[in-house]
Amino acid sequence: MSAQHYDYLIVGAGMAAACAAQGIRERDKNGSIGIIGDDIDPPATRPALSKKLWLDPAFSLQKIWMRPDQHADAHLHLQHHVVELDRHKCTVRCSNGARFHYGRLLLATGGKPTLQRLPPSERVLYFRTVSDYRVLRAWSHTDGTLHAVVVGGSWLGMELAAALCQQERVQVQWVFSQPQPGIDRFPPELCTWLQHAFSTHGVDMLSENHALQGDESEDGISLVLEDGSDISADVAVMCTGIAPCDELAYQSGLAVDDGITVNEHLQTSDPAVFAAGDIAFYPDSRLGRQRVEHVDNAQQMGHCAGRNMAGASEAYTHTPYFYTRLFGLDLKGIGHMSTDLQLICHWKTPPAPGNTPCGVIYYADDDSTLRGVVLINIDDSEAGLTLARQVINTRDSGRPEALLKA
Repeated sequence: MSAQHYDYLIVGAGMAAACAAQGIRERDKNGSIGIIGDDIDPPATRPALSKKLWLDPAFSLQKIWMRPDQHADAHLHLQHHVVELDRHKCTVRCSNGARFHYGRLLLATGGKPTLQRLPPSERVLYFRTVSDYRVLRAWSHTDGTLHAVVVGGSWLGMELAAALCQQERVQVQWVFSQPQPGIDRFPPELCTWLQHAFSTHGVDMLSENHALQGDESEDGISLVLEDGSDISADVAVMCTGIAPCDELAYQSGLAVDDGITVNEHLQTSDPAVFAAGDIAFYPDSRLGRQRVEHVDNAQQMGHCAGRNMAGASEAYTHTPYFYTRLFGLDLKGIGHMSTDLQLICHWKTPPAPGNTPCGVIYYADDDSTLRGVVLINIDDSEAGLTLARQVINTRDSGRPEALLKA
């Protein structure tokens, strides 16, 4: 089978890929763009799958599609799994035998869920794709009460436990390893607020626990937990983290560390091959080399990679932010958030049952070098994020008033 040629070929069909196609088209109006993806669906704004689609009745699935085929004249090859990259011939080969030739290549393959002892099925969802959302949404609409268990204390685990417990006739059990929600990221008073919010909404929190093994039958799922207890559910939602899909890079001899190593222009060790999104291990001018699994990074990095594929030679200098919304808690953050760092909290409204917290949390090294900032229910979050970037850039931890008034 002869190889189909694209001036710009993108492996992976997520948010980074869609934004890369847009970036290419800004620089090159005529070059051919191909996007290859495993999924049945085109690129989508994935955060809505655990947030807005559950909590905003006016928001529909039709609003999440990014459609680079329409906006950037890219050719989508969906349900194509790339199994081989030949950098010498500038080709990739798919499991179905299809082959593609490229002028410039972007690897935007994202991450794959970390599988536990239960294999994926209609009842065991390693929540990642639009298809996973469709299955879980269908479960939530079944007759009678749905018993759902969420496994994992990640951002995704928190969001889905919060989203599911606010659906009609859904009972949620949440298994996570920490003593309280977010205890590895937030100060105790905020973790206590979150714990109270989940409890008030009926979530049965099985903290300081792991799912050691599980079984699936026609009637449902059973899990054995670390403390020896057994739980049963209709569906298990596994939110146990992801690992970068860097096999193609590794097998083809590209430099790989925690993901695919790239320079400030998002080029790999092969100048004709770029990487972006969850998979890219890149140098942040403020925070050092890192790999980031958040939507803002996927969008901004994908866009920059696309422009550079088309000859821009622009350094990726953006420090990405992340966001989440939990029971009226609007949280946006930049940089590193860990209780291994010093936490400096400035509360306008301290966390307490019955109120809505408002304030800023700073994260600093032992030498007071600022490593991260979290904004909680700050009115003008865009201005707050801009100021937070400035604070991190200057390593100044003495400007909470500016952020609180943002």
